[in-house]
Amino acid sequence: MTWTKKHDKFALACNLSESQGYVLRDILRKGKLNEPTEVEIDLRVTNRWIGKVRARGEFHRKTITTAIAQLDDKTQGMVTILKRYNPWVYKIRVRPLAFVEKIQSAKCASIPKLKTGDPMYSDEHKKRVYEQQQQDISKIDSLLRQINLKFDRDALNRIYRLANRKVDEVVDAIQLLLYRNGSKEIPKPHGFIMDCLKKGWHLAFDPFFEPELPRFNSKAEWAEYGRLLREQVKDKYGGDTVYESIIHRNLMRSGGTLPI
Repeated sequence: MTWTKKHDKFALACNLSESQGYVLRDILRKGKLNEPTEVEIDLRVTNRWIGKVRARGEFHRKTITTAIAQLDDKTQGMVTILKRYNPWVYKIRVRPLAFVEKIQSAKCASIPKLKTGDPMYSDEHKKRVYEQQQQDISKIDSLLRQINLKFDRDALNRIYRLANRKVDEVVDAIQLLLYRNGSKEIPKPHGFIMDCLKKGWHLAFDPFFEPELPRFNSKAEWAEYGRLLREQVKDKYGGDTVYESIIHRNLMRSGGTLPI
């Protein structure tokens, strides 16, 4: 895709920084003109290209690795991270600007036309999207604090992205954490939540236990709750081994892997 003045306008509307704009330019060079494309991008290669076209040369590695996550947040679906192989290499879906505009127009069809122009660029639309995102992140923070896990704001934003912006997926990940902790203590629960959402362990887990999570003040309470979950598993499936085999089978079908 060729970068045009429309892309400049879009980058300005999305409040992209200089580094994010350059990374987006390189990503679009790899995409197709009239249809969404899945591509793998190595940010080290991208940064070398930026060094050739930018007067001040390459960006710091931290700036580049942060930029890709921000593009996933800000570009309204133009860039979507599908898989992260390491801090530099990602599999992403890139959509043409016309495709993004069409989606946003469809979403805003029921909203009265604004005098200032396209709804996807309006302050009102961006404010609604931002407020909904903040509400979801606050709810995720509250759920994690119920099991006595505290994350900083950056980590919560990452959890929100890993959960495909769905609070229910975080609930499933927490249930799986509690279930596994019932038989063997998980020493790093914060990392388990991240890995669970990243690798999709929760997708094959059957959250049939309770619609609402209780509040925990200690790991001892976690363990007790985990044991109760396992008792319910035995009643429903005939034992942990049978249930684990069901989870494993479902994960293999979806291309995931079980945590060791």
